[in-house]
Amino acid sequence: MKIRFTIFIFLVSFSLKGFAQTESKNGANNYFKVDSTALWQPGMSIMQHIREVCAKAKFPDFGKCFVAQMKVSGASPQAVEFAKMTDNQGYLRDFKRFGLVNVAYSNFPFRANENQVCFLVNGSPNMIDVDDYNLMPLKGIKKNIIYKVIASKYPDVTIWPGDRSGTNYPVMLNLPGGEERFIFSYQLQKGCHACAILGNAKFAFDFNRSGKFLGVKVISVETISQAK
Repeated sequence: MKIRFTIFIFLVSFSLKGFAQTESKNGANNYFKVDSTALWQPGMSIMQHIREVCAKAKFPDFGKCFVAQMKVSGASPQAVEFAKMTDNQGYLRDFKRFGLVNVAYSNFPFRANENQVCFLVNGSPNMIDVDDYNLMPLKGIKKNIIYKVIASKYPDVTIWPGDRSGTNYPVMLNLPGGEERFIFSYQLQKGCHACAILGNAKFAFDFNRSGKFLGVKVISVETISQAK
């Protein structure tokens, strides 16, 4: 049976392309370094006010309005800069320091769904969306034995991001030679985001000792025995 592999990226009103891997306009050694000073934690009243003020604006003006209102609400210059790094779509809700490369947990409040987004930051490139389609190890997973078993039974298997809420992920490993590895979970589902979960996959994002991104590898694939 021919294995059909499809990976779905969030259906949103704004494109992810353009900031999934971001380099500074001034060079890799002179870009905005993300840290906890970029955090922004708006209350419900602030977000409601922003929705009302920016309601009539359309993309990309809506994003510009959002960032402008962040400033008005008292967001720090660092928080505003981070929002700009996301194409004015999201803000930094939490930050976790690991080593050369760190993790930025972002909220995209104006999406219809999939509001939680995770970025690997401060490496080279300085911002990587861990759910970027262009980075997925498609060839690697199609060679995985467990994935082949799932795909043979469910040709419409699709890959979706795992739970991106909270901050209890990713798993980070220090590899020989000073390299850093970040392991994220993904879900294998039967055709759509709301469909049955068939299994889980773990992908590793590797960086060298200088923080340069090396690529993504398949670590494991597991089945869900209850899947129908």
